[in-house]
Amino acid sequence: AFLLSARRHDVPVIFTFFAFVPESWGGANPYIDPRAVEAQKEFISRVVKRYREMNDVIWDLINEPSCCSPGRLWQTRPNYDEHETRAWHEWLRERFATETDEDLEAKLAELWRTLPDEALALPQLQEFGDRNIFEGLRPLKTMEYRLFANDVFTRWAQEMVATIRETGGPQQLVTVGQDEGGTYERPAPMFHGPVVDFTSNHTWWLNDDLLWDSVVTKTPDRPNLISETGIMFYERIDGSAWRTEHESRDLLERKLVLAVATDTAGFIEWIWNTNPYMPLDNEAAIGLLRTDGSAKPELQVLEGIAKFVAESMRDLGPREPEPVVMLIPHSHMFSVRNFATAATQRCVRAMHYHCRVTMGAVGEYALDRLDYVPKLLILPSPRILTEAAWRRTLELVRDGATLLVTGPIDSDEHWLPVDRLERFGVEATVRPVAQEEHLGIGNMMYRLSYRGDKFQRLEKSVPAPGSPARVAEFNEGRGKVIWSPLPVELADQVAPTTVLYRYALAAADVEPLFRVERTDPGVLIYPAVYGEAVLYAIVSELGSATDVRLTHAETGTPLEVALPAGRAALALVGRSDGRTLGRYTPVARSSG
Repeated sequence: AFLLSARRHDVPVIFTFFAFVPESWGGANPYIDPRAVEAQKEFISRVVKRYREMNDVIWDLINEPSCCSPGRLWQTRPNYDEHETRAWHEWLRERFATETDEDLEAKLAELWRTLPDEALALPQLQEFGDRNIFEGLRPLKTMEYRLFANDVFTRWAQEMVATIRETGGPQQLVTVGQDEGGTYERPAPMFHGPVVDFTSNHTWWLNDDLLWDSVVTKTPDRPNLISETGIMFYERIDGSAWRTEHESRDLLERKLVLAVATDTAGFIEWIWNTNPYMPLDNEAAIGLLRTDGSAKPELQVLEGIAKFVAESMRDLGPREPEPVVMLIPHSHMFSVRNFATAATQRCVRAMHYHCRVTMGAVGEYALDRLDYVPKLLILPSPRILTEAAWRRTLELVRDGATLLVTGPIDSDEHWLPVDRLERFGVEATVRPVAQEEHLGIGNMMYRLSYRGDKFQRLEKSVPAPGSPARVAEFNEGRGKVIWSPLPVELADQVAPTTVLYRYALAAADVEPLFRVERTDPGVLIYPAVYGEAVLYAIVSELGSATDVRLTHAETGTPLEVALPAGRAALALVGRSDGRTLGRYTPVARSSG
């Protein structure tokens, strides 16, 4: 009845089978125990079989998954059951091909700095946290376990997709509705993307990094749907609401505008009716309609943006790939001393908000899915990197890309030394950063501060002891490598990163698609290029009203938008004649 009612009103349905972890149905491990997996497949097949003729049903395998322990939701932690232990050993044998288990133990002891009799054991829970002195803990194991967990989840998803395909029709799409945990250690789109038809992200908590959310969850070869978004309830310390309803509307508007523009497949707002029976205070207030049925201000922006999309975004032609691609350093991100997340967040903000150039992303372990050579490839403060990723990166450079890499790069994913700078004639040691550093970029020197615990956690390359660090360039095939000895993205100041990125953009011959009259990094101007038109998303993070005046360089089309504080707008410009094909704006539109 529900599905038939939805079809009557032309509403497609995404049906979710599981939430957080799959049902185990008596099994010891929800992803690996054959008893659990077979029960899950039986359950899914019975549902799919009933609706196999309905091509407007989309199957979501699981909502916001964790792996592998049901007792530790929203984390990637071991379950310590016999099935996981066996799968862990098999995975290690497959990953590190050795003739005997004794050879494997010796290899792992070298990679993880363990004693041989410790090598095959799953990592302890205490080993997932950073500390000054690790004593008897072996934190290097945890990076490998997070890779293992992503592989376990991907194989499980592949089995569930195969069950759907065998039972239903090939026209039904399959996804995984992951939240922002997929930007870090939990099952991530960059890993399970190949086995689903489109990836998903739920933008709830990381409200200061909404653009980064979309960039790092969009794989090069799959659509990415913001399949849940809305406003979680925040409280002041006295229990009153942190945001007014109009401030919540403004934040939702920014989320929805970014979801439309950032190479995603759109958004689903969660949820229509407020559910006062929800036993969670932070979710009980979510909803477009209040409990008395009246509409919140949030409904206004949803209706306006939906109308814009329906009326304007048709027959635009294919989306053109971004000229710049960020390589996500997952090996470092999966370590217990993770600075890769902060480095990628600074990278996304500096490139888009300061340099005004759009950027895509690809994972360190998914480089083979990048099917074009970007003009500029950025590897932000990776510290460690697999040899396979480094070789593939250099192939892209030899094919014409410019690579910008920052900080030390002479260590593999197990922190073992490899000679990468040697091919460019550079000999360098790795030392802790100073609290204050200087970096030469071109003819100018810039100060970089590493305060707080950064100078006790971050490292730099030192080519010439006692001298200030300098950015260097090396030719490689038809491309070039630009290298900074300092991890610029992790400095306290954003200015050195911006200057370095502009330097690299000039070297790669990449320019912004527009000119703006007054530059303010508190306002994002994001141009999404299609075959027939360019979609501009203009998002203000300012606490005061602003007027944005820009010129689309391709056609000379002027755009003027007056934005109240914290609001967002959309404008569609034709590429052939420069006509404005449509607008969404929260205020009366200006001429131009």
